[in-house]
Amino acid sequence: MTQKDGFSRMKKNCLFACLLGLVALSSCKEEITEPLLFDEPGIDFVKVEREGVRGMVISCQMRPTRKMYDNHFSYYECGMEYSTDSLFRRSVKVSFGHPESDDYVKHARLSDLFPDSVYYLKPILVKADHLLAIRSYITDNGGNRYLADTDDIICSGNVVTVKTIPFDVDDHVAVTVTKTAPMSISYSMELTDGISNCTYSVWFSNDSLFSDGVKVIDYKPYQQQNETDLKTLNASTNYYIRPCVGFKSRTDTTFYFGSTIKVQTDALPKKNGMEYVDLGLSVMWAFCNVDAVSPEEPGGYYCWGETKELTVNGVRVETIDYVNTILTYSKYNSSDGKRTLDSADDVASVKWGGPWHIPDQQDILDLWANSEHFKQVTINGKQVLKVISKINGNYIYLPIAGFYGAGSYFDWPQAYIWSRNLSTLNNDYGIAKSLRSDSYDGSYYDARSDCLNVRPVFKP
Repeated sequence: MTQKDGFSRMKKNCLFACLLGLVALSSCKEEITEPLLFDEPGIDFVKVEREGVRGMVISCQMRPTRKMYDNHFSYYECGMEYSTDSLFRRSVKVSFGHPESDDYVKHARLSDLFPDSVYYLKPILVKADHLLAIRSYITDNGGNRYLADTDDIICSGNVVTVKTIPFDVDDHVAVTVTKTAPMSISYSMELTDGISNCTYSVWFSNDSLFSDGVKVIDYKPYQQQNETDLKTLNASTNYYIRPCVGFKSRTDTTFYFGSTIKVQTDALPKKNGMEYVDLGLSVMWAFCNVDAVSPEEPGGYYCWGETKELTVNGVRVETIDYVNTILTYSKYNSSDGKRTLDSADDVASVKWGGPWHIPDQQDILDLWANSEHFKQVTINGKQVLKVISKINGNYIYLPIAGFYGAGSYFDWPQAYIWSRNLSTLNNDYGIAKSLRSDSYDGSYYDARSDCLNVRPVFKP
């Protein structure tokens, strides 16, 4: 083969290769879409800085690169994506809008950040369809516009890491215990340095680790000082309170806590050595029944007007033949006309001393009318009714302990207590009260030979 023939063949091969290349390039062009024109970051950070002493605000400045102008920037919006996750799995996209000139610098203020946190910021370029230019944006207090999750990110720049300034709740919120009582704690909460865009509260627990279920009391931000009473507590018990500031972002809420304050409620007051509760009524109510050593114990069962347990006229009730025996009473009958127990026949007065006595019928009715309708709870395996005063939030327990009738025990799911008043209709009946958790009003007349529990009261 001559040199001329070789050159001619090479020329033909090159021409064939060029044709193949053009075909391949033509097919590639059909698959290439416009976003691939931006194969490098479309914007650069100029400056990232924190604003304020608490590190809740980050100011950012971004400048579009020359690349944007070379590729029809009016179709795109520059912006930023930020997250507390370096992988940007829970990110928020902020729009800076369109650039107006070669050296124009865009600004943004991220005002919903958490203090004492690390944030990751990266510039992004987003396709902004000019046909959707009238779409609405969500705008925050900093004037930022938030891009939709469906917006296409064309390209992104280098990630910038920013650490916000630490936040100490105690520098901004002060909680002071102002008063303690047996069943309540009063405290005040004051803002020493108000912080915007956050919530304030006091978290409360009987566990220093706050792991037993937390009671949250919200602070009213429009008040300079907020005083609150924590009610229905246990006497002689340690409780813990701490201030809390909550910062809410677009994706989450984070709570920051101040120092924990330990406070103990007062012991229950005593009369003649017996504990009592002030329910805000005309009489003070004993914390336990007669003969009980704790509030969940039923104590003794007494017939009306008797001072010895389970006896009628000195005879044990279980030995009385109620079918063939007609009980008669030498006192509080039609002869003497007495309708209220004398102290000598009042087991509360006899055993606890004056001024303790069995409550009047009106005392019981006042308790019923001025208490939350009763909630059944369990204490040491025993069922009781928790009777909470509507007046001051203090409470007593009434054991659900049944009664004795006609010499036999009836384990009915109610709490029974005597009054010291005799029925005006029949001298053989005293006035009692049965209570249960479904708000049943069981004021009734009961046979004097029935045996019920006794809950003493006294008038201060």
